[in-house]
Amino acid sequence: MARRRKPFQGSGQTHWLIVTDPFRKVVECSVLPEDVNVQQAMQDAIARWVAKGWEAEGDGSYNFCFIRRARERLLLNISQSDPSKPANAGHAFLAGRGSVKDAGS
Repeated sequence: MARRRKPFQGSGQTHWLIVTDPFRKVVECSVLPEDVNVQQAMQDAIARWVAKGWEAEGDGSYNFCFIRRARERLLLNISQSDPSKPANAGHAFLAGRGSVKDAGS
């Protein structure tokens, strides 16, 4: 049986609605209120982009959705991580493939 991750709900934490291109460059970013219903925020974001002529590739049920128009493709994502802060080394650091200090060099 496939394991499915339950989408996170607003839990009094700050969330960001982030739109990125295929190279993870932030196209648009907005802070969501702490008491927001994240599922509704995702549905509203998808509806806004569809109204602009984009086509949704999913329903956003797991708080992300790809959208496309002609040859462009973007990712709508709701995250608990501030996109303005530098990314950490993640699992590569644990695997011995560099460090946070090396990443800036």
